[in-house]
Amino acid sequence: MVMFFGLTNSSATFQAMMNLVFASEIAEQWLMVYMDDMAIHMAKLPNEMDQQHLLQHCKLVNRILAKLQEHNLFLKPEKCTFEQPVIEFLGVKVNQGTVQMDDTKIEKVWNWIMPHNVTEVHKFLGFMGYYCYFIQDYSKKAHPLLYLMHNTMPWHWQQDQQSAFKTLHDAMCDKSVLQQLNFTKPLYVLTNASAYGMGAMLSQEGESTPQTPHKKQKLHPITYYSTTFTETEHNYDIYDRELLAIMKAITHWRPYLIWMKDPFTIYMDHANLLYWKSPQKLNRRTACWHSELQDYHFTLEHVPRKTHTAADTLSRPPGSDEGKQDNQQIIMLPEATFIRLADADSDDSIETMITDCQTQYMSTMKEWESTYPIEFLGAPSPPFWKDTSRQCLVIPLNNSLKQQLMQVWHDAPTAGHLGQDETVRWINRKYYWPGARSWIEDYIRGCATCQQNKNLTHRLKTPLYRIPSDPTAKLFSHIAMDLITRLPNSKGYNAILTIVDHGCSKGAIFLPCMTTIRGPQIAKLYLNHLYLVLSQLGSAWFGLAQQWFDQIG
Repeated sequence: MVMFFGLTNSSATFQAMMNLVFASEIAEQWLMVYMDDMAIHMAKLPNEMDQQHLLQHCKLVNRILAKLQEHNLFLKPEKCTFEQPVIEFLGVKVNQGTVQMDDTKIEKVWNWIMPHNVTEVHKFLGFMGYYCYFIQDYSKKAHPLLYLMHNTMPWHWQQDQQSAFKTLHDAMCDKSVLQQLNFTKPLYVLTNASAYGMGAMLSQEGESTPQTPHKKQKLHPITYYSTTFTETEHNYDIYDRELLAIMKAITHWRPYLIWMKDPFTIYMDHANLLYWKSPQKLNRRTACWHSELQDYHFTLEHVPRKTHTAADTLSRPPGSDEGKQDNQQIIMLPEATFIRLADADSDDSIETMITDCQTQYMSTMKEWESTYPIEFLGAPSPPFWKDTSRQCLVIPLNNSLKQQLMQVWHDAPTAGHLGQDETVRWINRKYYWPGARSWIEDYIRGCATCQQNKNLTHRLKTPLYRIPSDPTAKLFSHIAMDLITRLPNSKGYNAILTIVDHGCSKGAIFLPCMTTIRGPQIAKLYLNHLYLVLSQLGSAWFGLAQQWFDQIG
């Protein structure tokens, strides 16, 4: 597929073009287009002869070929197949109303060796994930391998992982068959939720037989879906979890369910959904679900659990976290969340630490009394030093104490990592020490969080690219030429040819010329003004210039 240079969303643009070109054919539901793959399919009508069916199919093919020609779209004949009862499309085999896995993909899985590291597990699960809708209980079977994907989980390959790999390997090679979706028949969604996950199956009734035309047909699976709940979803009430299972299923299959003419049926085996039959006060989460449900046309039906085994099994994969140890010994308000400055008289407050430190540096504080505007207050217990102008506590020469102040007034979440001026302004309201501004500025310049999130107030300039050159190059052995055109006429010229030496001299030669100059005229200027000069410098220079001149013609 060839796209315009610089079009970063070329795939989406091409798909949008194909959808627009073949909009009417896609709406008639006999053409499928995905990027550059197209499939023309049609079911045989009642009482239609084979020859009539083939003739009708050929008309549709001619219609597509004509439209491709009209829009300058081309096909490769070796990649096209016509009049096939079975086709391979997007990695699956479509055969008479059924969907099967591609035999080449099954053969690849058959020869897949056991993974030896996380990267190989990623590749295996990525390949299997494309066919997960063929495999019932996929999340259950793949859980031991998915557990290895956690960043904190060290690599280990034990019996659980080996069994999961063998189970997925065998499930892929069993060649499961799914029924092809028929939009003219009603759909059935089977859902079930457990304490830690949900499972669902999209199904449809099979074709009736002449022997039993009035007998209710067995439901055949179209696709499977299962997932585990997040830690937050584990804490939902049972009413919310059952409703969440329905929301996840219909959201996952929204392209199939949203525009169904007839209502689809949701089968569930839990009576807790009856809770939602009566008026309830909805929270924001359930109110959002209520809004999304208005888009669908469906009915709910309760079935016994023994007939609901598919969705029930999908929702309870063994080995998953069942949430039995959730919310144990949880501290609602940790001690670190309380601000230490709440009580200035407490033993562990900042004020107490400052007064104790002043006592340790008493000799320094007395020397400062004669130099800086501070005074000693001995009446309170314990005594301390304050600034005479703003009555601020004086901080001694103790870097550890200053760093604790910065943790409270700058690093803490309540401080917000303010800039230099604002931090200095807040600290000067409460504390004083000589050289406070310069010390605070140095601290903030070394704050990693501030530097990572600092707003750049000047525009960054892209550095000029310097053409590399050989340091041992001779005079004018490496040159670059360019034209400066569309200049005002001067003595019959309106352009300048520049010849720059990129070797040792970095010198430039400027030759007047015309904007309409071409290659032969440029070569002549080079011959007259540079080539002859080089030839006079010696035979070595002459040979070098002759070789370069021959290359440019």
